[in-house]
Amino acid sequence: MEIPMKKIITVILIILLISAIAFFFNKVSTENGQSAGAVTQVDPLDIVLGFYNDWFDELKSTSSDPYIAGLMKSEVLTESVQTYITATDRDTSSVFDPVLCFEKMPPRIGAKEVYKLGTSAQYTILPRGVGGVSAKRAIVDLQVIDNEWKISNIECVDGESVEDREFTFERSGYILKSDEEPLTLDSWYLIFEENGKEGHHAPLFFDASSMCEMTGESESVCDESRFTNPSPAAVKGNMTESGVNVKWMKF
Repeated sequence: MEIPMKKIITVILIILLISAIAFFFNKVSTENGQSAGAVTQVDPLDIVLGFYNDWFDELKSTSSDPYIAGLMKSEVLTESVQTYITATDRDTSSVFDPVLCFEKMPPRIGAKEVYKLGTSAQYTILPRGVGGVSAKRAIVDLQVIDNEWKISNIECVDGESVEDREFTFERSGYILKSDEEPLTLDSWYLIFEENGKEGHHAPLFFDASSMCEMTGESESVCDESRFTNPSPAAVKGNMTESGVNVKWMKF
C-alpha cells in the first residue's frame, strides 16, 4: 500500500519534527555520566557480533578465556556492563555462561535483530549448528553514547520470547493516526520505508495478545489510549488483507 505524494510530504514534515525533538532529548539524556550523541554510521549488529564472536572464541580456547583476554574491559561495553561481566568471574554458582547465556557451547553463534530505533537497538544471541539448542539466550541492548554504539545491557532470559518468533510483518517506522486520506481516524497506522521508498503504510490491529513496550517500561498488553501521535515504533505481527495483527510493538 502506498500513500500519494502530497500525503508523503505531510508525513515527512511530521517525521522531521519528531526527529528534531528526538535529537534534542537524546542529546541531553545521559548514561554513566556521558551524553548520547548523534546516530553513528556503524551498524550495531557489527558491534554485537564482534564482541560476541571474540567471547565465543576465547571460551573455546584451550590456553585462555574471556577474562584472561580482558574482554570484560572492552571499549564497546558501558561501565555498567563491564562491572556486570567482571562480577560474574567470581560467581562459581552459575551453570551457564553469563554473557552467551548458554548452558553448553554450540558449534557456532548468531544474532537476530529484535529492533533498531534511532539511538537504541536490541539483539538476541542464538546458538547455531547441530545440537545448538539452549533453554536460555542473551538479550543484548545497545545505545549510542558519544556517537558510538555501546552494549548497555546483557540479560539472560528463559525460553523463546515473542521477539524471537517468525512473523510475516516486521518493520520500523512511525505510528500515526490521521484523517488525511487514505488514512482514517479509526485505526493506527505504521508509516515505513520499503525498498528505499518512503510513504508506505499499514493499518494496525490490536487484541489481548498484542504486547507493547512503552518507553522506559516493561512489556504489557497494548493500551491504545496511551499511544502518542505520531511516535517512532518497531512492529512485529502477521499481515492480513485488512492490515497487521500486532503481536509486539516497542516505542
